[in-house]
Amino acid sequence: MNLLLRLIFLCLCPFFVSAQISIGSLPDTHSENFNSLAATGTSNTWTNGSTLSGWYARNAVNASNYTTYRAGDGSSPTTGMYSFGTAAGDRALGSLNQNASGDIAYGILFENNSGVTAQSVTIAFTAEQWRRVETNTKGFQRVTLSYQIGNSIDVTNTGLLSGSWTDIVEGFLIGGDSTTLAASEELNGNDAANRWAISVTLPISLPAGDQFFLRFYDDNVGDIDVAMAVDDFSITFSAATATRITATSDYGISTILDAGIIDDIPNDDDGIAYTEVTEADMTTLTNLFTDFYAGNYTDAATTAAGYTYELTQITANGSTYYLLRQGQGSTHYWGTYVRNTTASQDCLAIQAPHPKEDFRTGKQAVAVFDLTQASEFMVAGISRCTSGDGVQCSGSTTV
Repeated sequence: MNLLLRLIFLCLCPFFVSAQISIGSLPDTHSENFNSLAATGTSNTWTNGSTLSGWYARNAVNASNYTTYRAGDGSSPTTGMYSFGTAAGDRALGSLNQNASGDIAYGILFENNSGVTAQSVTIAFTAEQWRRVETNTKGFQRVTLSYQIGNSIDVTNTGLLSGSWTDIVEGFLIGGDSTTLAASEELNGNDAANRWAISVTLPISLPAGDQFFLRFYDDNVGDIDVAMAVDDFSITFSAATATRITATSDYGISTILDAGIIDDIPNDDDGIAYTEVTEADMTTLTNLFTDFYAGNYTDAATTAAGYTYELTQITANGSTYYLLRQGQGSTHYWGTYVRNTTASQDCLAIQAPHPKEDFRTGKQAVAVFDLTQASEFMVAGISRCTSGDGVQCSGSTTV
């Protein structure tokens, strides 16, 4: 093959080169305030990896890169990637989708060039809501937060909109309810009522040379969605170990449980089969719950990990809770458990059925748990729903 043919062949071959942020000596912190984004215009140039260093954005309907983004204050219902704000020099990165606009994924790519394994990461940002929706799509809506670790992460549409991702439910951006709103309306995401500070530290294993992508995923739920944005973003990679997930959030516990936990409890329709509890399991689980309810959280976290369960400490709107919940890839799904360390009703526990057939009952139970300041909250595991008969999946909230 002569040189000319080689050049033609190379030009015809598709290739993709990612632009990532290098992680240096640990601990290493990267921050982004998004204030370099445009404050006006509806066709501002967006280039993946460079408009904001290391940041990418993809859309399920548009198979090519996002090439433009809009600047707005929440007053427009037009879908797409946004620079949200009310003034130049104070911007936030967000999205808005509706109807057939398709899911939107955006986030930031890192590569570990520190020479050592990063064993924990702390992610902090402010979630801002710039638009809310009319009554027919009422309820909490969310932009999920997840991550992926790999040798060479696929940042194409296929890679960012599908594949295997680990959710960070404590970091979800959750839009407020709008139960009485007759029509969509803009919100000022800079107002205290429409912004929530979030910080999450979680254990990871990011070997030297591998990449880490933190993804915000705006799922198109139909009709007009809320407009959520990220501001005051920072992320710190560390060689220090983290024994469990710890989080601080301005959201209340009812919001986190409603839109972050209850919505994602799996059932047999997801292809998850109940794993029977053995006699040996019962002994181990007895020790696990003894530690959990006695406040021995380090031991409880270690035991829980053996069942692919996660123990999370979360301070929600000033109150501290501990959560035992199934991790991704778990085959156990033996229930979800929450302990309120600042409960005013020490002897009160709220139990809810599995949400497959009792979706609203679970949400009702969350509200009761929060309003009564009960000590414990539990959601039944998948065992109630292995039958195809919906009646056998039903239940009631127990106090």
